[in-house]
Amino acid sequence: MESERAALAVFFRAAQFAVVGANSDRTRWGNKVLRWYQEHNLPVTPVHPRETRIEGLVAVRELKSVLDQAATPHDARTAVSVITPPSVSLALLREYASDPRIVAMWLQPGAADASVVEWLRKQPADVQDRIIWSGPCVLVQGVQLARANGRM
Repeated sequence: MESERAALAVFFRAAQFAVVGANSDRTRWGNKVLRWYQEHNLPVTPVHPRETRIEGLVAVRELKSVLDQAATPHDARTAVSVITPPSVSLALLREYASDPRIVAMWLQPGAADASVVEWLRKQPADVQDRIIWSGPCVLVQGVQLARANGRM
């Protein structure tokens, strides 16, 4: 999909990354995605409503905290990986998909369902161009995409 290609092209140009749905269970995808960012030395913040530390990092309760803690508008340019149930993903999209501090949001496999897709398809092109929702998983194609976009 053309809009997803646009989002993938800018995703790894972010100043920082956030993983919404990160958790401390190393067998779960939220933890695996968080560790992928750490293993590739990318500046990442875990977002979880209850956990305070995950994989040695301070976790924040909501995405807004990641965006607000940046020192400058340039530093706030955030790419977000989403590993949440679709109902949570939809609420997150409704709140943040148009936030100019977010360069792109990547809904990892399982984070979108028919209601998320329906909502996305109704959004203007400038919002759709910032969302990756049916594409690859960062764990599978992240290195290739990051290299292609000058991040590694």
